[in-house]
Amino acid sequence: MTSKQLAGLLVWLNEQQELVERAWIFGSRFSGRRREKDTPGEPDVDLAVELRLGTDDKPDLWLFELRDRLGEFLVKNGTALDLSSNEGEPNFVHLEFCLEGWKVTRYVAEGAALIYPLDGMEKLAAD
Repeated sequence: MTSKQLAGLLVWLNEQQELVERAWIFGSRFSGRRREKDTPGEPDVDLAVELRLGTDDKPDLWLFELRDRLGEFLVKNGTALDLSSNEGEPNFVHLEFCLEGWKVTRYVAEGAALIYPLDGMEKLAAD
């Protein structure tokens, strides 16, 4: 992942701070391993988010809302950031959610790079 791509994702995540608690890059971008299903060229970007939920919130609604918001952001900014909202294209941002019992939560626990929030030295390392 390039610093430009990471910076773009951080801009979007900062815009979602009322909904997103934490975010990670996982999968082939983090591990350096690609599966045969991946498209030729650059792999997709697997982004996992943990939602800020109250006791009355319905996570299903926020999942759709965040996917829509990410799609809109990438339609406007994706080309400049070298990110895509179109599945199957290189650098497609694949948004997943860390919720109890979901497979992606296990993937994140097994190894992922926390990218949001970044504090102190972590911010400097990302620049």
